Order: sequence, then structure tokens, then C-alpha cells
Amino acid sequence: MSVWGKFIGEIVVPTGGYDFAGDDGAGFVATLPAATYSSIYTLCDALETVINAETANEDVTIAVSSIGIVTITGTGAWTITWATTDDDLSTLLGFAETESVDGSDVLTATSRHLYGWYPGRQTFGTLSSSGVGIVSNSIWEPEYETGVRQYAASGNVRLLMPTTPIRRKDITFAIISDDEADGEFLTFYEGFISKTFFWYEDRDDGVVGTEGTQDTDYWEVSWYQDAGIEQANNPNFFTVRMFLSREPT
Repeated sequence: MSVWGKFIGEIVVPTGGYDFAGDDGAGFVATLPAATYSSIYTLCDALETVINAETANEDVTIAVSSIGIVTITGTGAWTITWATTDDDLSTLLGFAETESVDGSDVLTATSRHLYGWYPGRQTFGTLSSSGVGIVSNSIWEPEYETGVRQYAASGNVRLLMPTTPIRRKDITFAIISDDEADGEFLTFYEGFISKTFFWYEDRDDGVVGTEGTQDTDYWEVSWYQDAGIEQANNPNFFTVRMFLSREPT
């Protein structure tokens, strides 16, 4: 289990969808439908389905690694046609459109997909055991909103308030490089400042076609307070603090 976890956000595919093109002996174009996909895992599952519906000789599978690298694998020889594949689709999946299918029939993205943050990845690369990871408590703390007092003519008073508390958690990550704090983290933070997203405590949970179980494999969360970035003793490193509110199941 990684000491870092990951954060995964929704992806909106606009009207008209996105085209993915290739050749497996005959040219094909598969269109990913316009929709709001809850995560990279549901989007890649849908993309896998439409590709296989258009190819006669391939049983294509798509995977997302524990640090967000997308691979597209065929069961026989095939090539990617970048000129006909939508640039926005390539970019969100992490492809630079310079990649080619290798001798094992695998197309591997150069960069991580855009709609997620993998803490520590930019700082330490693929080494999930490097760095400190989470240095804060791991308990969802209950908080009740301020109630409203209602008075009856008899003089009786009752405090009205939600019976279920809001569950909140403050997560602090250390050590994060200045490039990551000002790069991948802020990009994710700004992109999801007004949206919910998924927090996976274990990077290995969540795969294409199976996001997992809410409140077990992941928590759907939103911000209840602005994130905090503080410089560590070393001027090149920072701690990143996230203030999360858990969404109901």
C-alpha cells in the first residue's frame, strides 16, 4: 500500500464526443459519447467498449496505472492514427501524440492523465514508498452545524439541527517538492475547487471498469476550506494540507 494515495476527479466530454482512431488491418474510428464521467476509470471503460465495437480483429483493453499512466493494449498488431484522434482526448489521457504501439501491441501514454492528483508522484516518481506521505490523523471527525431554536407559545424550546453530522478530515502531505506543490497539486485544486472528487487512500484501488465501493475503497469528498501550502525547513519542499468534507453514500 502506498503512503500517498490518490485523488480522482470527474471528466466532462462535450457534445459530439471524442474520436479515437486506429488501424488493425482496416481503419477504424471509435467515438467516445458525450457525458459526465465520474472518473478516469469509467471514461476508459466506455472508451474500451466503443473501440471494441469498431474493431474486427482486436480485443482492446485499457488500464490506468497506480500513478495515472494510461495504456491501451490490443491482442494483435494495430497502430494508432493520431491525425484522426481528437487532440482533447489524447491530452486528457496523457498522450503527447508522439507515441506508437510497441512490439507487444501496447500504446503507453507519456504523461499521467489530467483529471487526478497522485501525491508524491511528481516529487518521487514511481517509488510509492519514498517520502513521508500523510502526516495527519486518519479519522473522519463529526461536526454538527449550528442549530436553530424554536419557541412554542407554552415557553417550551427545541433545538432543531441535522441528526447526521458532517464528516470532515484534514489531510497533510509531506514532503512535496516546490514543483509539485505549484504544479500538479494546484492544477487539480483549481480544477475541482467547486466539485466533488474521489480520495483513494490506497493507490492500487480503483481500476478501469471498477471504481470500488464508496466509503470503503474511496471517499467522495469536497473542499470545506481552502487548501494550505506551507514551506518546510528546506526551501525546495512543502507540506500540502487538504480540508475535506465527506459526501453521503
